Amino acid sequence: MPEHTPPPERDLFDAPEASPAYRRPLAIGGFVLAVVSLFLLPVLTGVLGMVAGLSAHVKGDRLGFPAAFTAGVCMILGMGLEFLINR
Repeated sequence: MPEHTPPPERDLFDAPEASPAYRRPLAIGGFVLAVVSLFLLPVLTGVLGMVAGLSAHVKGDRLGFPAAFTAGVCMILGMGLEFLINR
């Protein structure tokens, strides 16, 4: 009967191994949703852009955080534009 060996210990403070799949399309989607949030449903598309950008950032794409930041700024600008237009 084979002997059971426990899995190797993992340091809890090491960065998790992220899946690199779909990291660049997520960042590009974050930028696209950022631009869309300027004109159409700024809260919904801005939040979705931030989520896509942060997901790309967690997966290791260097454009992920800038996409999330851009989506947040565009969301705020889109809400301001919506306020000025509907005033």
